[in-house]
Amino acid sequence: MEIVWKQVDEVIPYWNNPRRNEQAVVAVAASIREFGFQNPIIVDSDFTIIAGHTRLEAAKQLQLYAKKRPELTEFIRDHSELIMIDFGAHSFQKGTQVDFDAYTNRYAEFIQRFDQPHVLGYFEMDVDNVIGYERVLQLRSRLEAVSDKIIPAWHKGRGISEFKRMCEDYAGRIVAVTGFKNEDIQDHQYMMFLKYAWDHGCKVHCLGMTRKKILDNVPFDYVDSSSWLQQSLYGKIAGEKTKVSQTTSRARREVVFTQNYLAGIRIQKYYEQRWRHYEK
Repeated sequence: MEIVWKQVDEVIPYWNNPRRNEQAVVAVAASIREFGFQNPIIVDSDFTIIAGHTRLEAAKQLQLYAKKRPELTEFIRDHSELIMIDFGAHSFQKGTQVDFDAYTNRYAEFIQRFDQPHVLGYFEMDVDNVIGYERVLQLRSRLEAVSDKIIPAWHKGRGISEFKRMCEDYAGRIVAVTGFKNEDIQDHQYMMFLKYAWDHGCKVHCLGMTRKKILDNVPFDYVDSSSWLQQSLYGKIAGEKTKVSQTTSRARREVVFTQNYLAGIRIQKYYEQRWRHYEK
């Protein structure tokens, strides 16, 4: 069996599917919204469904489409004060099949086409656990052939010596660490990592960090997180204890997303002001 990721409109329902149960679709959609896809849709070589019609209809109901809108990418860039670009590592961690050579070439072409002075950097393809660190270094060198803004992202498996080498090699530039709780870095260790990087003139970006307990005590130069987006997908508005009803969420999807996005901006501005005058 091979696991691949497809758009929902690329999967073909079996023409004579005998099972049609709208109540089941609603139940499965609720499960996917809360827990994500736990079971795949099984298809044949032509992507016609063998098993999983209900899951497909639930995905359509949840509007799980990955829409490619390059004009929006440029619009966001042109209307942002500062911006960083990530390449989507999480998809690869979940088993997505990818030709890394071809993907890296497309990424490099995108960087050349997209770059502007206010784009601070482009994260490397830090998929060490998929292809190994040596291969990651090879792909990084390809990206660095087209830009001096490539941001290396340190992981524990690379070793502390590699973190130190990264700070030395990228002195005066941006380096990255991860913010997942007690994985690569223990919570009490973040300041040690920051101080070492700062001593070498680096700025530190923490990937996936919106934990208030850490942000209140650790003055990262940059952080990012998709928490605001996850709340929207689960029908929850920031600051409210109850979820938005399923009907309301569908009818007011843009309102829910907008409120959570604005809440995220308020958090950003708060911490930017809090640490603005911090002396390194």
